Amino acid sequence: MALHVDYWDYLGWPDPYGDKRNQERHYAYKKQGHTRAIYTPEIILNGRDYTIWRKGEYPRFHQDQSPGELEVSREDNGIKVYFQRSQASPEALRATVALLGFGIKHDIKAGENKGKRLAHEFVVLTQHIGIAHPVGKLYLWKFPKLYSEHTRERSAIVAWLDRPKDNRPIQAVGGWADWSSE
Repeated sequence: MALHVDYWDYLGWPDPYGDKRNQERHYAYKKQGHTRAIYTPEIILNGRDYTIWRKGEYPRFHQDQSPGELEVSREDNGIKVYFQRSQASPEALRATVALLGFGIKHDIKAGENKGKRLAHEFVVLTQHIGIAHPVGKLYLWKFPKLYSEHTRERSAIVAWLDRPKDNRPIQAVGGWADWSSE
């Protein structure tokens, strides 16, 4: 996902997809010791700074056990996120649900990219964030509908879980959004 930040807006080409929450998340990774520096573009993979992407190296994924099952459903009045944890725990979890846009073109009018047309994929257009406490192994979040003035014909909905003071993801899920019924 592309979590656009707004701390470069002062250069004269404000990012229409920049969000202060993304900037805060970026700084939190550094504060939590998961990254060494703040820079863009920065790739975060499984909660860690992933620098070898520039060399074209691909990540290796390994997980000893599943943390549980995460589901997202669209309801008439919004979005529900369910998480059935594999092991019971009293800890609160944070859920983020986001609307992603694809095929976005953006003409840059100032700054180092002046005159260029940038193409974007997997852009977080809008998001909702909430904290839930478990009932046994079950967590439930209810969010309002995801809406963005930048909604694209091709969109996706994603959700991920982490801890309120640790941005490393615990579980994530996503899929294409079908707007034909709305």
